[in-house]
Amino acid sequence: MAFQTGLIRSAKEVLTSAQWEAAKESKQLELAQKYQVFARFSPEQKYKIIKTLQEKQTVGFLGEGINDAPALKVSGVSLVVNSAADIAREASDIVLLRKSLQVVLDGIREGRQVFANTTKYIKATLASNFGNFFAVAIASLLIDFLPMLPLQI
Repeated sequence: MAFQTGLIRSAKEVLTSAQWEAAKESKQLELAQKYQVFARFSPEQKYKIIKTLQEKQTVGFLGEGINDAPALKVSGVSLVVNSAADIAREASDIVLLRKSLQVVLDGIREGRQVFANTTKYIKATLASNFGNFFAVAIASLLIDFLPMLPLQI
């Protein structure tokens, strides 16, 4: 799946549980930050690697079984597929209706677009409101009558 989504190009870019266990505890954070994909980890190892990564990053976790529930609960963003165990679905933040990571990528793109558009709208609205405010304030100072009554604002 990591190959299909473009996360990795070769199997050398995958951290296995054997490599994780062979490393000293002081090197595990460095290992965890170096890799994007982790394979064949026990539930305890999944939990520990998520806690290790959370020291410096926001962590997303995709699980589906009962044994994934603790890791799903502790991760920053947890995803499961619709066919996952009930406990895993309850512990997750997002339930994917299709068994495809493309849904996640599409959601991230859409969310970023909405955020960018909202930011643009806020900037444009603030700029126009400040312009209106200063125009009325200056007009109030320069002329003898009120340019706008409070009711008109």
